[in-house]
Amino acid sequence: MVMILVSGCVGNGDLLNLLAVFAAILVTVVISYLLLVNSCKVFSFMGRSGAMAFTRIMGILLSAVAVSFVFTGTLQFLQEAGVV
Repeated sequence: MVMILVSGCVGNGDLLNLLAVFAAILVTVVISYLLLVNSCKVFSFMGRSGAMAFTRIMGILLSAVAVSFVFTGTLQFLQEAGVV
């Protein structure tokens, strides 16, 4: 997802959106670090069924990102081929 967002920002020359992408990356890294450091507490709070539900939700989000990649790639291919 980051590669698609950065390539869109670089292609348009939009520095503000590029900085927003890097800020989002930094926030994601910090949140991930905090969750990993406190993973025992988070898991005990969520419980086993909460962790399984979270896993399924993340699977759905991953599928949505994959569909977005395929759609973006197909659209770009069709634009470069002159079809669209």
